[in-house]
Amino acid sequence: MLALSFPIFLVGCVSPNGIVTGIDGKPIQVTDDEINQQRCVLSRIKELSDLHDRIEDAAIFEGVVISKQVSSSAIVRAEVEVSWVLHGVEGEKVVVETSESSPYGINFEIGKHYRIAAYEENGALKTWSWMGTYNMEDKPVCD
Repeated sequence: MLALSFPIFLVGCVSPNGIVTGIDGKPIQVTDDEINQQRCVLSRIKELSDLHDRIEDAAIFEGVVISKQVSSSAIVRAEVEVSWVLHGVEGEKVVVETSESSPYGINFEIGKHYRIAAYEENGALKTWSWMGTYNMEDKPVCD
C-alpha cells in the first residue's frame, strides 16, 4: 500500500507499470494537469520543512542520467549521478526504475538532468510522472 500526497493524494497499490489501483480495486486516473501541478510542487521544494508529512518517506533528489537499461518487460533502470539530495538517497549514484510501456513512465534520457521523486519498493527506487519527476530542461509551467 502506498500513500503519497503533494497536491495529489493517492492511496492504493502501484502496479509494475505505475498505475495505482485504489482501495475499491479500480485504477486511479491522473490527468496531465494534475501531473503538471505535481511537478510544480516538486519544483518548489527546497528544504525538508517544505515536505508534506505524507511524503517524508519519499526520496527527492536531482541528478544526471549516466546510463539506462531497458529489460524485455520494458522496465527501465536509469543510473543517476546525484547532484543534490533533499531526502532519501545516499551516495553519488543511484538507480531509479520506471516503465517505458506505462502511461506514467518517465522517458529518461542519458545526459539529461532530472528532479526525481521516488519511493522504495523491494529495495528499488521507483518513480512515475504522477510523482512529479521531470527533466530540468522542461520545467513545469506554474501559476
